[in-house]
Amino acid sequence: TWTQQIIHQLLRKGESGGFYGESCPWLEATSSEFLQPREAPTWTLEKINNTPGPRYFKTHATVKDLPRGQAKIKIIYVARNPKDSVVSLYHHAKSKPEFGYTG
Repeated sequence: TWTQQIIHQLLRKGESGGFYGESCPWLEATSSEFLQPREAPTWTLEKINNTPGPRYFKTHATVKDLPRGQAKIKIIYVARNPKDSVVSLYHHAKSKPEFGYTG
């Protein structure tokens, strides 16, 4: 999400406004009834495929599993300290009712 926000701001030349998911959709969310309405409300896989380049999207897929066809791609890879990831997951789960977290 942090990288999506950076890309969104770069594409908007620093102008505020909009939702980062509009400029950098989450690929997996486009095919999920659960995630799509919140994380990629205006996107489908077909729309991503038909968007003229350069295209940007978030994914948790490995590089070899990316749907790239014949395109030469550039990748922004983000790795996090596992301790930071655990703290982030705690706050994420706590803030989303669908996780059912009560701790």
